[in-house]
Amino acid sequence: MVRAADAQPPARLTATVDRAGTVTIRVAASQRVYATIRPGIFEAPWQFRTAVAGAQPGTARLRARTAGATVAVTFDASLEATSDRNLKLRYTLTPDKEIKVNSVHVALLTPTDEWTEGRGVLAESEALIEETAPKSATRLSGTGTLVLTRRGARLAAEAKDQPALLQDNRPFNAKELELRFGKQTPETTGRVWKAGETETFELLINLPSPTSLIREEPVTITAGEDWIPLDEPSLEITPGSALDFSTLLDAPAGKYGRVVSTGGHFGFERGTKPQRFWGVNLCFGANYLEKPEADALATRLARLGYNTVRIHHFDGEVLVPAQLDKLDYLIAALKKQGIYIKTDLFVSRQIPDTIALGDFKAAVLVSEPAFANWRDFTRTLLTHVNPYTQLAWKDEPAIGWLSVVNEPNLTNGFATFKPELYALFEKEWQAWRKSRSLAPAALPRQVGNDRAGREVGAFLAILHERGYAKMKAAIRELGCKALLTDLNGWSESPAFMAARTSLDFIDTHFYWDHPRFLESDWKLPSAGLQEGASALGSGGAGPGEVAMSRLFGKPFTVSEFNYSAPNNYRVEGGLLVGAAAAVQDWDAVWRFAYAHSREATLAASPLSYFDLASDPAGLLSDRAAVLLFVRGDVRPAPGAISRYLRRDELLTKPELTPTPGFGELALVTRVGSWVEDASGPLAPPRPAELRLTKGDSKDALAQLFQTRRLPETNRTNFDTQERQSETNEVFVNGQFGSLRVVTPRTLGGICPEGDAIKCGPLRIDIEGAKAAVYVSSLDGKPVAESGRLLVAHITDVQNTGLRYSAPDRQVLESWGTLPHLVQRGLANLTLTRKLPGKVEAWRLDTTGKRVAPLAAKLTGTELSLPLSVLGPDGKATIYYEVVIKGATP
Repeated sequence: MVRAADAQPPARLTATVDRAGTVTIRVAASQRVYATIRPGIFEAPWQFRTAVAGAQPGTARLRARTAGATVAVTFDASLEATSDRNLKLRYTLTPDKEIKVNSVHVALLTPTDEWTEGRGVLAESEALIEETAPKSATRLSGTGTLVLTRRGARLAAEAKDQPALLQDNRPFNAKELELRFGKQTPETTGRVWKAGETETFELLINLPSPTSLIREEPVTITAGEDWIPLDEPSLEITPGSALDFSTLLDAPAGKYGRVVSTGGHFGFERGTKPQRFWGVNLCFGANYLEKPEADALATRLARLGYNTVRIHHFDGEVLVPAQLDKLDYLIAALKKQGIYIKTDLFVSRQIPDTIALGDFKAAVLVSEPAFANWRDFTRTLLTHVNPYTQLAWKDEPAIGWLSVVNEPNLTNGFATFKPELYALFEKEWQAWRKSRSLAPAALPRQVGNDRAGREVGAFLAILHERGYAKMKAAIRELGCKALLTDLNGWSESPAFMAARTSLDFIDTHFYWDHPRFLESDWKLPSAGLQEGASALGSGGAGPGEVAMSRLFGKPFTVSEFNYSAPNNYRVEGGLLVGAAAAVQDWDAVWRFAYAHSREATLAASPLSYFDLASDPAGLLSDRAAVLLFVRGDVRPAPGAISRYLRRDELLTKPELTPTPGFGELALVTRVGSWVEDASGPLAPPRPAELRLTKGDSKDALAQLFQTRRLPETNRTNFDTQERQSETNEVFVNGQFGSLRVVTPRTLGGICPEGDAIKCGPLRIDIEGAKAAVYVSSLDGKPVAESGRLLVAHITDVQNTGLRYSAPDRQVLESWGTLPHLVQRGLANLTLTRKLPGKVEAWRLDTTGKRVAPLAAKLTGTELSLPLSVLGPDGKATIYYEVVIKGATP
């Protein structure tokens, strides 16, 4: 949310025009995005297409899906000569082929928080911008000037001869207001937009503050004074080095029996303590290695501290005998190192369309041929005997978890089902309505958060629950005892929480700045969904997006997450999620991914969207996550705030709107849900638990303070985007983009250039560039008493020759190549120790090998350590080792 100081108009703005015609308006002092203006179309049925840069200045293009049509765009921007608050824009859009559209428009988008408690005005109509999301997105429509006002701030926009629309996009999970200009055709079929028919938009935007206009040019990252090459001699980890975390594992996997669910957490059949797991996904060819390569990878992953791997996107090749043999060997190698396995029984293998009906994940719930295909594959895979372990997959204790279908949520693609698949759902819908004594009615295509949408969601939840029960029975009939789950992504309906009550554990996925493709799927150019922003700026965003999917009393996992490259804040990911998972007392987390190919597991490779093997920043951040979560450096929050739901209301009373939950408190206290079913009432909440039936995160925070579950000294504040864990170990300040972790065995965090991270006995002064820095004890003692420390310091990592369309680094045009380049920066550490001693310190390479001494000083009990990305050899350093002799009495 906007800080109180920002309630008044900002002193000055900048308006940056990129090469695709998008205008980004920022607050000059903080670079916070104030508004974005862009041309676009909604291709029928309501599929959004945005522009990418054209070959000539002042031109862009939109790529439609209909017959490969392209829409040519021209644009121009200027400030009125008489006022630096008036921005003039002109766009033309012309298709080269006939297409069907719901909308051809230019839109201005501005964060809802900028205008909360303000008003929107169009002609004689007005709408209040409330703190809570409205039920209907459309607020105002008509012709004329659209005006937003709030506490002295005024933003006005008009487009000559074009209709206007004010839309609140929060019902679509976007925290923004949209001022859209252009003709809207709400019917699903849209209208015909003929080839060569030009639509022109002439806009005048009146901004609340003086504005500077900037036209951007491409930016290419190259080695030089600001970017230092990183030498990566190998992906391996030197045994016994400061980077060898293998002592955290207890090999072999399965030595204490199967992974089981006990007391709401994971444990072992022959164990007494809860067990946590942190790991990575292996995708496609990364699962199919030669035997020496598999042994090396398993050893490396153990030394990285990973005690679990998710075998993912493997099902397209696994039944090929030679490939299955490779995967069997990899599983045996992982088991030997103490690494447990999770996998899915359907991900992406090719299914004949006569069976898949366009969407196999949906068809398996309503089509007997589709279910039979799933069942036969499952039987073949799970009854197969691994020759290297002498156990069938179904009997392998190292295979701890199975997802029956990956990302199956019916709300994902329901609106685009093919007619033959939709007909099967229509048949189920009518039967369901009849079972509830409801009159026949057509099955809606949309699943919104209104009553009709929640009714459809309840119907889909029943199908999921029925389908899961059928699949679970098929697995158990084989004698397989692995823990099972379902419903792990992406879109949601409130009723899905009722369906989750039958799962062995709850699993979900989330991403920060996942790529969106501006022209063709999985091809450049691309931009991030969060537009390259910092998650810390949103109060530590990410974990809170999924936290309310948790059902207290069941283990909770995240089998896919990432803070995607090339976002220059992505190092936040491991620190944030590791800290949040520990505060929440979650049970397992898998980063997506370690590698997507065999080649990426063998040697260093250029940065890509997801792969840690090619991202030194991601690996460094994950090292912290392993310590914070698996080693338990951050303590679980003793308190909890829960959402109380009733199964019968979720499934049969769509008129009741469930509370949105309290995910924004994920770094503060434990959050999740309870669902009461027919088995009887829930046990009363424990003294440390606050159980609510309504309200959002803001209401919950007020309750925590009022009931003194949080003391007045806790700094959690949504207006300033601050978070403070109730354990007083994790602190986020969104105003300044900073994170602090203060625990006995790990100290550090993230902060901007020119600021300092203060963590108890440790102070870190950051110079030259924003950075993440942490210091961790390697001997189990508190940092201030430890005789051996790992120190990590990272700014940003990019590829050589990586090119962005503009200096804001939001649109990626080319990935570039090796070597990786690290942004130059400095950090000066001062640690107050318990006792004096003698100190030695070294720069480390990425394998953990000591490559050069570092000038460290221990004066009395004060340790000083100067860190510089630029090493004496001209190469970058991101890891250091410190040894103090005489550190203990």
